[in-house]
Amino acid sequence: MNILIEKLLSSLIKKFYDAKLTGDVVDVWGDGTAQRDFLYVKDAASAALEIMQNLSGPVNIGSGQVYSIKEIVSEIADIADMENSYQWNPDKPNGQDYRSYDLSKLKDTDFAPKWTLRQGLEETWDWYCQHRQSPEHC
Repeated sequence: MNILIEKLLSSLIKKFYDAKLTGDVVDVWGDGTAQRDFLYVKDAASAALEIMQNLSGPVNIGSGQVYSIKEIVSEIADIADMENSYQWNPDKPNGQDYRSYDLSKLKDTDFAPKWTLRQGLEETWDWYCQHRQSPEHC
């Protein structure tokens, strides 16, 4: 798991929320082709417990499923009901094309993600909306 992924998702959620309030278009950096392994925080907590109970030494955590940034943006736009309210900015950095992690140690345990990408994004969007000043816009 990578801290940049957390920043990416939180940044996108905030951008879409703010644009929904103002009626603006979301400016998304790059062209969306970069790919990442995303894991919902509740699954990450389950993985951490599994690791503490059954493994030792360094262990990579991930879902084993790779998504493009374009897929992530499309899902968030759909959840926010803003499918036509974003644009790609290829003049901005795209990020590393692909990051992969060796998940073999984690796969040797009983861990399996329970949350889909969509479920995790929906719950995150809903939480963000509930904790902002104008949740009625979500």
